[in-house]
Amino acid sequence: MRKIFEIIKDCKDGKKPTVDEMRLAICALDALMFFDSKALQSLYKSEVENKRQILIYSGKWQYEEHHQRISKAMQKTPLEFLGEDDNPDRLEVQERRKVSQKIYNNFLAKD
Repeated sequence: MRKIFEIIKDCKDGKKPTVDEMRLAICALDALMFFDSKALQSLYKSEVENKRQILIYSGKWQYEEHHQRISKAMQKTPLEFLGEDDNPDRLEVQERRKVSQKIYNNFLAKD
């Protein structure tokens, strides 16, 4: 399987990566969005609580971390980035996902 940046480049160039490449690349990019979301959430929380002096909550640190995370991810295949614990083709991963979805749905139903 090709690296994430190669799959994205082909899409932008009008080429058509395989369904499996696209499916796994989307899962990898979803994971990257989750990391960015958590980083922004940390920055927001630190701003609200006025704790900007902590390094991890600095915008500069978070930006540099984001840049490194994306750069490293783009050089890996989607499966290398996801790892076995998040490989959607594994039965264990799908079972864990079903349990998580049930918990989430039960939480929403209580509102």
